[in-house]
Amino acid sequence: MGRLFSDWFEVLHWRGASGRMISLSDRHRARLAQLETVPEEAKVLTLLGTAHRRAGRFDRAAALFERAQAIGERSGDREAITDAALGLMAQHCTAPGPGFPDDLRDTTHRIVQLWDGTPPAGDRLRLDVLDCWGSLLRGDVDRALEKGRALQAQGKAKVLPAAQTHGALYMAIGEALGGNWQSGRSLAEQGAQSAVSEPDRLMALCVAALCSAMTGDAEGGLRRLRHLRQDIHGLGLEGLAPPVEAAIGFAQTVQGDLADGVLRIENAIARARKAGAVQVAALGHVALGTIYRTIGPSGGPQGLASVARNAGFLIRRAPFARSQSLSHFDRAAELGRDAELQGVIALALHGRAMTLLSRRRPQAARAALEAALTATRTIRWSGLARRIEKDLTALD
Repeated sequence: MGRLFSDWFEVLHWRGASGRMISLSDRHRARLAQLETVPEEAKVLTLLGTAHRRAGRFDRAAALFERAQAIGERSGDREAITDAALGLMAQHCTAPGPGFPDDLRDTTHRIVQLWDGTPPAGDRLRLDVLDCWGSLLRGDVDRALEKGRALQAQGKAKVLPAAQTHGALYMAIGEALGGNWQSGRSLAEQGAQSAVSEPDRLMALCVAALCSAMTGDAEGGLRRLRHLRQDIHGLGLEGLAPPVEAAIGFAQTVQGDLADGVLRIENAIARARKAGAVQVAALGHVALGTIYRTIGPSGGPQGLASVARNAGFLIRRAPFARSQSLSHFDRAAELGRDAELQGVIALALHGRAMTLLSRRRPQAARAALEAALTATRTIRWSGLARRIEKDLTALD
């Protein structure tokens, strides 16, 4: 019976059918409680933890991973301990909190020690993927790009689709964060093509669609994002819903629908905050800060068609747009500090500086730029650092 459940859940895991897995576990709770062997019980709990993480139920996911790890600890089962620990590391990346970089580093060290310095190849690969993911979250974009290239090359050389997919996906996100939308789109499409896991494929397609919207195909990108949202809801992957909703909102604003786009991003931020996906909420605030700066009195010309389409929104919000912009950048920086997301802090401070410049406050802008540059010195993100230095030089 235990083997049946573990095999069944593993198939659902790769299909990304988190909602179905959770439903089945609820329906067969009594039978699952009777699993007799440690490997089966720990594996089922870890798979269920991943399903709950993907569904955005982060507290429940963490509890399941911890139970699986405790079972492995009691029995001395290294595979069970490692699998659950890797699940917890993914949890830290999905919902980062204070100290998450230390948690990732300490858990990696423990897993390596557990295997006397040489973890199994599959676990070593997962550690490398999580290291790349964690680097990206912290704002070590250059390091994430390097790790991503190495993962993709390893995947191609050894025919490891997971390495190819994650390498391409994290490089795509890194490029998109730097505004390199064309490169981001190409990499994300590569990641989607090599994906074996359905959640990985959907995430890569989401990044590709957003990059497409930002490179002149707002309508096409928006259409693809809406289709992806349906797929995500159908599979019960609600943990992916906030970033996809935020991407839809951003694409809508690019297309010219400010009112609905801003509302959608606001809702995505609220959902992300409630779930604990701090990085999604913080980047949502960065997006709103940027949007409000562009619609403020000094944000640049608005076309007649855009003004007509967004008349009500502009009447209500344009007079206060620059204040709203500063407020959103401040919230992003605050969230970044809470979760040690140094890249988000630097992005938010740079955005704040640009808004202050639009308000003709060069001294305050300089202070924000200097603080942003200081934030970049704790990470490796050369593209953002150069942009900040260029803006500082322009103030001299």
